[in-house]
Amino acid sequence: MTEETNICEGDVVVTSYQESPYVIIRIKTGCRCVDYVTMTNCDATSCNHECRCETNCPLTRDDEPHMHFTCVPEHIYRSGKWGKNDFCWLNGYIDSSNGILRHVSSKKTSLSIVGHVAAQAELDL
Repeated sequence: MTEETNICEGDVVVTSYQESPYVIIRIKTGCRCVDYVTMTNCDATSCNHECRCETNCPLTRDDEPHMHFTCVPEHIYRSGKWGKNDFCWLNGYIDSSNGILRHVSSKKTSLSIVGHVAAQAELDL
């Protein structure tokens, strides 16, 4: 379990956008990185502040610490035959409550913990 939430490696999660269940195999906590959309829309060079972000520049704002998950689709995990090509990443989540995590930059995006799998031999990530 992490300090921020009750989520742990081996938990099975589903996304609010109806992706198939994933098994969490690695958790990175305490991250304060900038969200993906901000990174792609702002290159961190001096600008004319056309987005009017002078007082709240998205590259320097202090977002809540969040978590990144390395996952494997549950059906592949249960087959026992998975490798690095099967990994997917669910990034930028904050503990909300009752087994639900919300995305740091989107109130509509969330993860729900729906179960847990028995440990298998760890793969060197």
